[in-house]
Amino acid sequence: MSTTITSSRRAGRHSTSCLLSVAAIAERLDVCERTVRRLIQAGHLKPLRVGRCLRISEEDLQTYMAGCR
Repeated sequence: MSTTITSSRRAGRHSTSCLLSVAAIAERLDVCERTVRRLIQAGHLKPLRVGRCLRISEEDLQTYMAGCR
């Protein structure tokens, strides 16, 4: 399940950033959730903590995947 939030940037523009759950990231990468948590712990993915939940931005996931090529 993904959540979309709108955040304002310094220049005054608005952008929509999609936040993905650990389960959604695991599904996209075709790995288990434990592997995603290991990537977070190793610093490869930067999580945002929302309460007790971890979310990763779509941009951070794309950056990670581009670095793996």
